[in-house]
Amino acid sequence: MALALALALKTRLTEARERIDLFAEGIVEVAQSKENTGGIVKIIAALGANANDKAAKRFAKTPIGQRAIADPTGLLRILQDRDYLASCPQGSLGRSYFEFVYQENLSADGLVDAVNEGTKHRAEDIVKKPEVAALSARFRDLHDLWHVTTGYGRDVLGEMSILFFSFAQIRNPGFAFISLTAATVAKLVDRDVPAYRVLMEAYTNGSTADWLLAEDWESMMEQPLDEVRGQLGISHPKLYKKHEKDAARLERRIQKIQTRINTAFA
Repeated sequence: MALALALALKTRLTEARERIDLFAEGIVEVAQSKENTGGIVKIIAALGANANDKAAKRFAKTPIGQRAIADPTGLLRILQDRDYLASCPQGSLGRSYFEFVYQENLSADGLVDAVNEGTKHRAEDIVKKPEVAALSARFRDLHDLWHVTTGYGRDVLGEMSILFFSFAQIRNPGFAFISLTAATVAKLVDRDVPAYRVLMEAYTNGSTADWLLAEDWESMMEQPLDEVRGQLGISHPKLYKKHEKDAARLERRIQKIQTRINTAFA
């Protein structure tokens, strides 16, 4: 009995050290560049493994979850099909996604490597739990679709908002940590930006929306974007939209500060 407890404690301590190391790596990478998606994924993975496991169990009980477990790359294949997305009707979800991602020189594959890097410490666990792999892939592929449907942009204020929206959906503490840290930095850099209030609006919108991970996004690509928003219960981010000019100013100031920091430590 004592030996079993000792082994269990050793395992827990090893896991804790791995998460602390992963969290530290993520913090360093994000400090060097706010665009470092790999660092963000590491922080989320380090702080939210238990929340992800809980969400994965819920996901596995849904029809979409069962389909994703059988075919984890189904949504990704659609998002990689530029010709199909470009052929979707103007104003549709698919066409709006195409314009958001591909015209900004992004890619549906862009988050794949980052997520793989951030979750490689759980590779064995993911193999044993296909529902965890399916949920991870689903969330990864939905990130930019959520940008499109929620109305949050790729500026600092928009990214912290989409993460807090995600926190309301999944309850992963990593999302909350990154969002609240970013909001605190934003207030230090530009006191006129209502960062915390924008975050609370994002959280409210995430809480009142349907559970988006288990929705059939694959079938909605040709539907009008506004119709999709209404169908999924996604509210308009009024406060964020009201302060988009402030968000652009904040983005410029943070970029200047980050450039100075990187130059100082080069």
